[in-house]
Amino acid sequence: METLTLDNGGTGKIYGTFDAGVTYIKSRLGDQYTAFLALDTDGQRQALISATARLNREGYTDAAATFALRDAIVAADPDMDNPFQAACYELAAAAADDADVLTTLDQGSNIQQVEAGGAGVTYFVPQSKKQGTAPLLPPIVMDLIGAYLSGNELDGPDGGDGQSGSSENPFDCEHSMNRMWPF
Repeated sequence: METLTLDNGGTGKIYGTFDAGVTYIKSRLGDQYTAFLALDTDGQRQALISATARLNREGYTDAAATFALRDAIVAADPDMDNPFQAACYELAAAAADDADVLTTLDQGSNIQQVEAGGAGVTYFVPQSKKQGTAPLLPPIVMDLIGAYLSGNELDGPDGGDGQSGSSENPFDCEHSMNRMWPF
């Protein structure tokens, strides 16, 4: 954990350190890493602070409930980086290439077909943030920290998988309250 200070006086904590983040990104190949390295030092700091802030908005399991716990996690493989530090560096690089990655609620793409004349989109399988079927972070970040994310219990029940005309109660897994007529 390190606190970075921007030229404009703004500050923010990041996972890992600035030097470790730049070294990590220098060892990677891809447009997002090139975009990060093209930023001036203050821009790089800002990307890391923004990535950390985005990661901190997620809900985590008890093993990663606080910033300090997340920053101190030791990877199971000694050759691997701390998953939250690596996720911060990866997300900062992605943000340098496209800042929308920090604010987009759904990082998934399951588009099967896009039509121009009829203006339509066909999906392979619909995704939903509420149902937990849409990734909230880019795939590489989810690979690194997904095991530490907790489920969101704030949305309430989704309504089950019942169908109109069905006499099964979708909220009752033992079906002890089945009706004899459709809902």
